[in-house]
Amino acid sequence: AGRLRGVNEPPPARQFVRLLRGIRERRGWTQRQLARELSVSPRTISRWERGKTEPLPIVERVLLELVARDEPGRDAGTAA
Repeated sequence: AGRLRGVNEPPPARQFVRLLRGIRERRGWTQRQLARELSVSPRTISRWERGKTEPLPIVERVLLELVARDEPGRDAGTAA
C-alpha cells in the first residue's frame, strides 16, 4: 500500500533533476556555469542531472535561493 502513495508524483530525486535542469536552461547556463554558482564541479552537475547522485541538503537550499533570486529579476524589468 505504501508504494501506491508515490504513484502520482515523481520521486524527490526526479523532482530535483527537473528543478535543476529547468533552472539551468531557463537561465541559459551550461553545466559549468551552474557548477560555479553552486561551488561544485561540472561533473557533479552532470551526475545530478542524470540521477546518478543526489546533492546534499545545503546545495538544494542554495539552488532554491537561486530560484528565489530569479523570480524578482523577471518583474524588475517590467516595473514602471
